[in-house]
Amino acid sequence: MKHLYSSFFIIFCLSACLNLKKNIQKSDDHHKMAIGLLQQCDHRRALSHLLKAIKLNSRDFIIRNTLAATYYSIKEYQKAISEYNKMLKMNPDLTEARMSLARIYIDLNQLDKAFRQIQKSEEDITYTDRVKLMTYKALVNYKKKNYQLAKKYFNQSLSFASGKTCFNYIYYGKTEMALDNLEESEKILKEAVLKCKKEKPLCKQAQYDEYLVLSQLYIKKEDKKRAKYYLRLFLDKIKDKKKRDQAETLLKSIS
Repeated sequence: MKHLYSSFFIIFCLSACLNLKKNIQKSDDHHKMAIGLLQQCDHRRALSHLLKAIKLNSRDFIIRNTLAATYYSIKEYQKAISEYNKMLKMNPDLTEARMSLARIYIDLNQLDKAFRQIQKSEEDITYTDRVKLMTYKALVNYKKKNYQLAKKYFNQSLSFASGKTCFNYIYYGKTEMALDNLEESEKILKEAVLKCKKEKPLCKQAQYDEYLVLSQLYIKKEDKKRAKYYLRLFLDKIKDKKKRDQAETLLKSIS
């Protein structure tokens, strides 16, 4: 009888191992399909595969990270937060997940929460993306109107080749404008125009914020001619209704 129980136990373990292996393979297949769909910017169909993948293999950090990033890309922020928190509960040392969580909190204007995540990430001496750390610290301080600190961190971020991005130049220009350093702001925002032309946003339309911010700068400099030029350039390119309305209202106010 003892040998019979042992045989049943061995068969059960083998069966469980085979099922686990099959589930992991199916999960990987769904993840690969999701990645292909994300590359085609089909986020909704990708999401359905990711949900199947995570159901089959719930402890796979790579799949969960892709799922969280997909929720973020479609602005399902609370679901993205939930997924990143699950990852960090399983492994608090996943600093990249912590930084992704910080980015969502910045977007939601929950700046103290964002800063706490950034501080924890900075404690990880193995984390190598210093540009991201500096950029997020700059953004939090910009949104808190701590412009001198924002300027310091944007400077640090832009000192790296990978930090010389359209986004960073625009926000650095906005920071200098907020500090009333208008000549410096103009110089930086013109750099932004050149940089933004070279960058092609993935899966979303270009926002052309560099033109809108330049128009705001020229309004502040009382140069209506240039302000109108950049506002019209912005309106000629932008598709977003909310931004169009904002620009049209601004244009009417200086006409």
